[in-house]
Amino acid sequence: MEDIMSGNLLNRVNFGHIDAEADPNLIRYFLETDSYNRIFQGERMYVIGRKGTGKSAIYLTIERLNHPNLLVSGLTF
Repeated sequence: MEDIMSGNLLNRVNFGHIDAEADPNLIRYFLETDSYNRIFQGERMYVIGRKGTGKSAIYLTIERLNHPNLLVSGLTF
């Protein structure tokens, strides 16, 4: 309990990198959301959203899976 109160425990926790593109452990930390599942299952074809909503994380996770039936292409503006 003393570690929690002093903040030592939180200093040892790895929350990953702030940007999905820079996080080598993204595939380990990624949370499969409803949005991800809809894309992965082919119910949706596009991921559109505001900055910081997880678009890059979804893209990179699906891309890194190398699934033979999914074509992944990222756009930058």
